Amino acid sequence: GCSADELRMFAYACQRTGLDPFSKQIYAIKRRSKQRDGSYRESMTIQAGIDGLRSIAERTGQLDGSETFWCGEDGEWKDVWLGSKPPAAAKTIIHRKGSQHPFVGVARFADYNAGQGLWSKMGAAMIAKCSEALALRKAFPADLSGVYGSEEMEQAEEVQAVTVTAEPAPAAPAGDEKVF
Repeated sequence: GCSADELRMFAYACQRTGLDPFSKQIYAIKRRSKQRDGSYRESMTIQAGIDGLRSIAERTGQLDGSETFWCGEDGEWKDVWLGSKPPAAAKTIIHRKGSQHPFVGVARFADYNAGQGLWSKMGAAMIAKCSEALALRKAFPADLSGVYGSEEMEQAEEVQAVTVTAEPAPAAPAGDEKVF
C-alpha cells in the first residue's frame, strides 16, 4: 500500500536510524485519519519497535541502564506489577553515562490504551514500553528525535501494517527526484 516515494522515505528512515525492518526493529504503518470534513485520509507513519529504540540507545555507548516501575490508582510505585487490572501508569528511568541526572518517562495507561490486542492481554508490559520510549527520547534526543514506538501509536484510529519485501522500490526518472 505504500507509494514509491513512501518506500524511499521509509528506506531513508531505516538508513538514518540504522534499524532493520526485517528484524522487526522499524515499521512502515499505513493509518487512516479522520479529516474535519468527515472523510478519511490514509498516510504512512514510521514507527520503531521497543527493541529498535533500545538498539539505538545502546549503539551510542552512553546507555547506563534503566528501571521501570508501575503504579495503581493509589499512586504507589512498584517494581513489579502483580495486579489483575492494568496499572494506572508506568515510569521508566534511563541512566546515561556522564549525566548528573536520570531521564524519566511517565506514561498513563488511559492515554495510550488501544483497548484491544496486547493492550487487553498485557497492559502492564505495553504501558511500560511507552514509558521507556518516552524516557529514551529524553536521554538520547539527537538519536531518537521523531522516532516513536509502535506501542505509543496503537491508540490511533485504524492501522494497516505494511509488509516490506526485499525488492527495491523503482527508481524515479531523471529530474523527478525528491529529497526528504
